[in-house]
Amino acid sequence: MKLIGVLLFDGVEELDAVGPWEVLAWWTQNFPQDGYEVTMVSPTVAPSPRPRACF
Repeated sequence: MKLIGVLLFDGVEELDAVGPWEVLAWWTQNFPQDGYEVTMVSPTVAPSPRPRACF
């Protein structure tokens, strides 16, 4: 299994992370014979020190 990671970092725009993840996740689910898996990764597991409100 080959792994594709979408990097999350402080200040990343939601669509910049979720958009590619959705496309790649669809691909890995519909073409499992290609041998890929997609996940989101971050440099730390700690929450952002400056949480932002989303409305």
